[in-house]
Amino acid sequence: MRSGGNRRGQLQAANRLLDIFVQSFAADQRGPGAAEQAAFAAAGGIEAAVQLLQSGTPAMQEAAFYLLTGVCMDNAQCTGAVVAAGGIAAMLGLLRPASSAAVKQPDPDAARSFAVLLDESSIASQAAAEAGAIEVLVQLWQDDKQQDFDLWESVAVALAALARLSDEHAAAIAAHGATEPLVQLLLTYDRHSLNPETALAALAALCDGSPERTAAVMQAGAVPAVVRCLSNPSSSAQNNAAVLLHIVLNACPQARAAVVSAGGNSQLQMLLGSSDSGSQQRAAAALASLAAAGQQQATVAQLAAVTDAPAQPARPPRICAAPGCGATRGLRRCGGCGTVRYCSTECSRVHWRAHKPACRRLQAERAAAARAAPEVAEGATAADASAQPAM
Repeated sequence: MRSGGNRRGQLQAANRLLDIFVQSFAADQRGPGAAEQAAFAAAGGIEAAVQLLQSGTPAMQEAAFYLLTGVCMDNAQCTGAVVAAGGIAAMLGLLRPASSAAVKQPDPDAARSFAVLLDESSIASQAAAEAGAIEVLVQLWQDDKQQDFDLWESVAVALAALARLSDEHAAAIAAHGATEPLVQLLLTYDRHSLNPETALAALAALCDGSPERTAAVMQAGAVPAVVRCLSNPSSSAQNNAAVLLHIVLNACPQARAAVVSAGGNSQLQMLLGSSDSGSQQRAAAALASLAAAGQQQATVAQLAAVTDAPAQPARPPRICAAPGCGATRGLRRCGGCGTVRYCSTECSRVHWRAHKPACRRLQAERAAAARAAPEVAEGATAADASAQPAM
């Protein structure tokens, strides 16, 4: 009897929540309130919905999916209960790409609801990541042959939420091949003059703090599109574009040339004059990063020039020429040739037998050079005289 009553309570709460959720969704409102969510949870609706997701018919699974997203909406306590009951993993199972064409493909609305849930709750995002959400979401992109950009945008929102969890998650997203689809989504919105806010936010979360991932985004051709987004009519797109440029320049100063070439400096200067204080702050941060990147590149160039300069020959160490002495102080040049040094008269005498042939030769060469110098000078004078123009 208790079981039947509990079952009726679950169904009543579920129907009430589902009705409110559907009506509010159609009216573009936030969804069921805290009272309806609490009643659903108290009646055991969360556990029942998870069971339906795991073993119900396709229609029951779809209804249970929306019930769980509705009960989590703006409600951290219910979200925690859904996570504890294994609801996030079960919801992800409904989104998992079908292995057979006969199986119904994921509903873009379901993907959007799931993405909103992850975007609003780090607890749900963490549970989704542990359940393999990154692989599932990227696979949704790869399996979409109709280029459903509503689906792509939902996936981008979800991936951005997962990338914000940690650098490890962002690296996993890039490793699964999400960089190029995100850039393509941005380029598509740019071509059609749509609001690229979602793609910009996802790329910012992916690049943040990683030179490698930032370089991959640059190579995919994102920088010119990001710069153009600075003049998008939407202030949110402008802000997200400025934030992304700030992140890109900090992580990869080499991007400065591409940003400047695309007109990023002038666009940021214009955004700096915006009436929106948030836009001003983000533009100022991006301009500061642009200037810092230029200074860093100049410093690197200066260091490279110093490094590439021919090295000056090292001066031979000044040491007493006598074998086995090694003294470095109080040295005096040899009085004959002046090419070697000795620390004392005794060392000079000890080394004289070995040094004598070279010393005599050097003295003879210098004497011959001195005798030849006047002759060379006279020849040069005569040549100069003959070269004078005739008067």
